[in-house]
Amino acid sequence: GAVFGLLNFHVIVERVLEYGWGGMAVQLIGAMIMAPVVVGNENTTLPLNSKYPYDTTEPLNYRLTLVLQVTTAAFNFATMFVLDGLMRAFCRWTSFQMQILNSNFRHCDPTFPQSTQDRPVNNLNLLSNFEEQIHCFVLFRPDEITTKEDCFLRRFEVCIEHHKRLISIIHDLGYVFGYYIFAEFSSSTFIMCLTGYQVFL
Repeated sequence: GAVFGLLNFHVIVERVLEYGWGGMAVQLIGAMIMAPVVVGNENTTLPLNSKYPYDTTEPLNYRLTLVLQVTTAAFNFATMFVLDGLMRAFCRWTSFQMQILNSNFRHCDPTFPQSTQDRPVNNLNLLSNFEEQIHCFVLFRPDEITTKEDCFLRRFEVCIEHHKRLISIIHDLGYVFGYYIFAEFSSSTFIMCLTGYQVFL
């Protein structure tokens, strides 16, 4: 049905972002490894311009420094991938639940079927407006499914409870992350741009 179509849409978008971000990180790390070979002398050119308290032109020191730089960059990318993915997932799935809640408010009338009785919708694709294609009241918890009582008041109370749950989730996210979200995204963008600029200098 349309609910599963909306869920699948969010899953596909999340996978595209993850694969795109991961592919970009792999390309940048590959460019760091290949840059000394392509750009200059293998024993004098490092991917990132920096100063060290030893001679980096000596073969052993050069190799150790190159491994250090590549490992540090890989660790930074992995950390950003996990943290950005975590926050992005919280935002995306909270947004998904908000879309379902918005649909439920429109279907509090008992004349609309519940999600357990909904009929499948044909001809859906990724460009479909899934939220408008939902023509049922979506149930979440097992106790909501097993309850036989079905009226406007009960459905409205379920929506209110769902709304309070989302407010609590958003409040907790703000409390845990706070200004860290903005700072982390800014630092991620800065590090990626700086790394790419350093690689292609």
